[in-house]
Amino acid sequence: MEMSLGGDEAAALLQMTPFAWRATQAVKQQLLDTERFACETDFIIRFHQRDVESH
Repeated sequence: MEMSLGGDEAAALLQMTPFAWRATQAVKQQLLDTERFACETDFIIRFHQRDVESH
């Protein structure tokens, strides 16, 4: 899935990843200053539900 994010959205997305620990302040500021940040995502959503009748 391709996404196009504003700078503040891209900076927020960075904070949700392990890369935030290694990103320098300059990189974070560069994201904030970016008008449009294009990125590609790949994720899996799993839904687990407990069977209420068996417990």
